[in-house]
Amino acid sequence: MLILASDTSGPSVSVALWTDDHLLGAMTQNVGLTHSVTYLPLVESLLRHCNRVIADVDLFAVTVGPGSFTGIRIGISAVKAMAYAAKKPAIGVSTLAALAWPYRSCPDLLVCPMLDARNGRVFAGAWQEGDCVFAEENQLMTDFLAHIAAMADPAAVLPDGDAKRLIPRAILLLGCPVPDPVWKSLPAGLIFRTAPVSNWLPQAAAVAEIAAMAAGQGALMDPQNLQANYLSASAAERLQKKRHV
Repeated sequence: MLILASDTSGPSVSVALWTDDHLLGAMTQNVGLTHSVTYLPLVESLLRHCNRVIADVDLFAVTVGPGSFTGIRIGISAVKAMAYAAKKPAIGVSTLAALAWPYRSCPDLLVCPMLDARNGRVFAGAWQEGDCVFAEENQLMTDFLAHIAAMADPAAVLPDGDAKRLIPRAILLLGCPVPDPVWKSLPAGLIFRTAPVSNWLPQAAAVAEIAAMAAGQGALMDPQNLQANYLSASAAERLQKKRHV
């Protein structure tokens, strides 16, 4: 199975080809241009360098959010069009899950990818050994990290009577910077680490590997059923709601 995977959910654009349990090729650009300009030429370039054509692709995978509203729409729309024209299935992958994926083999690590949602808020979740242990939410960074700290601290009282406990060796943060005041507010008894900045951008290779695993479990879908997961209302939606209040 040849998988074409894409990420357009943030400032970078990334595409990858995956086949027979290995990465055939991948390309990433982060040059400040809009994805409507860079995405399809990058797909064409990758296919050409890997001696493939779009008709060879058996499955299309794309990040569905959270992230940039415009970027997500560009990626999903393009994948819908390509997959529909080729009569091939598609799979949507969480941007946060793709960020956490490279650390799935670290059992003592609680991986917490975060994306800037502005005004002190983040799109965030937590993964351990590849499993999501804290569902993706849009919330204040301080609230998210406080809840994560409580989950990892046996002495803490979890909010809402949540009895779930995690005892990681360290908590890894990635995806966006943590302001100094927030760092200073983190519990001293827990080990917080920051992943290298080079790992803060979602990679299509991770999207492809996640999609390959999901396909093996029968998670294929009609491309027209791909849905964005914004975790937030758009500016236009917020303005419309404000007008009707």
